[in-house]
Amino acid sequence: GRMFYVLGDTGARLSRALVSYMIDLHREKHGYQERGVPFLVLQDTMIGSSNLPKFADNLYHDDEADLWLIPTAEVPLTNLHRDEILDPSVLPIRYKERAAAGQQVRGLKRVHQFEKVEMYQFVEPDKSMAALDDIVQAAADVIRGLKLPFHLLQLCTGDISFPSTKSF
Repeated sequence: GRMFYVLGDTGARLSRALVSYMIDLHREKHGYQERGVPFLVLQDTMIGSSNLPKFADNLYHDDEADLWLIPTAEVPLTNLHRDEILDPSVLPIRYKERAAAGQQVRGLKRVHQFEKVEMYQFVEPDKSMAALDDIVQAAADVIRGLKLPFHLLQLCTGDISFPSTKSF
């Protein structure tokens, strides 16, 4: 169908192996805790992650159950501690998540669904830039481990979203 693809045997096995490799690497080397999150969430969860009301017209919504299909794992991860005040002594909290991603993302293929591993940290505000650098290096470790050539490119402000300060 439109903007979907089916992986054959070898591609499906490679995709599963890469996701497993990334999850294990981030858990064992970088101290991330694995989380499996729901793909459908309540309206309050979408509001708590700043996806509603702004993106309401671009998100899949089940009117009868009043559930929203998440565009990214950041939505439920952001809301894991929504009604809590976290003591700084428990920070940083590092989560990684395997999920299907939403539509219209940048990359080799612009498709409605693909597998990805997200790294997410809850940190004190003054430690957020160091946490971002930590996440970037953890992602780079994946490429290093696969022995693929790469370089890091920091995006200019015109190419990053409104809530972002810095993006690679």
